[in-house]
Amino acid sequence: MFDFALPLHMPQLIAAAGRVVGAYPETKHPTWHNALPFMQGSDMNDIVLDVLTKNGYKGNMASKTWQEKPVFIQVGAKLGIGM
Repeated sequence: MFDFALPLHMPQLIAAAGRVVGAYPETKHPTWHNALPFMQGSDMNDIVLDVLTKNGYKGNMASKTWQEKPVFIQVGAKLGIGM
């Protein structure tokens, strides 16, 4: 339904850093976003996880994949996010 991507400049920033760079997205209040009419039953948490996974951000903190592309997700609501 939605086709989101990471900002186009992110790969260039990571390459320029010359080291491991992680992502730190924040969903603020996903239940509020889920209630918006255009979401049509979609879940903000699922959208965020899908975009991150498609861009190589996956695995648990002990995995090699995560250590190469770490991500921390900040959620500002009582209900968290599962991965």
